Amino acid sequence: MEKENLVRDYMGQGLLRDQCLEIVGLSKNQFYYQAKGTRPGKSPTLTTAWRNPETYIVHQVDNQEVVKKVVAIKLDPDHANWYQMITITLKIQGFYINHKKVYRLMFEHLLLEDEVKVRGKDYVKYRRVAPIRPLQIIEMDIKYVWVYEEKKYAFVLTIIDTFTRYVLHWSVGYSMKGEQIKQAWEFVVAEYFQPQRWHLMNWK
Repeated sequence: MEKENLVRDYMGQGLLRDQCLEIVGLSKNQFYYQAKGTRPGKSPTLTTAWRNPETYIVHQVDNQEVVKKVVAIKLDPDHANWYQMITITLKIQGFYINHKKVYRLMFEHLLLEDEVKVRGKDYVKYRRVAPIRPLQIIEMDIKYVWVYEEKKYAFVLTIIDTFTRYVLHWSVGYSMKGEQIKQAWEFVVAEYFQPQRWHLMNWK
């Protein structure tokens, strides 16, 4: 309203309307628009079309009848309480109604189910390991590459030190079984961790 009042003040001082609108940054539609105090769009209907299953004649019934049907459906323990499913049930019963109207009627009569709040997942917060010295964290990686001459895949086993990225052991083979992995770790332990006691997994 402040801008509209400024336009009127400027026009009262003799300025042209278009000049005043340009000064305050208003369009003609904004200047002449008068709020009606109601929501825009078509007013909600008070009745709903319903086809009699016996006579097949379509009647207009009061929305309160629809609400009663919704309450009856919700009382059925074997029926889903979602408004989408209730909409389908009402259509089967002969009502010409869409999910938007069902939602509005249920909202107005406090028939909507409480929103189900799903507990948030606990995602990994730190995806990168940060060792502070060599041989603190050891990583093992197995990849497979296509060998064109042999027309088959070969596996590449690599064990590296995370801190220095130094390759402690690697091996290649057309198969990679538990025994081969065990031998690779035995080699790493014997070469780099012999003074300490390490427990090897029992690969069986």
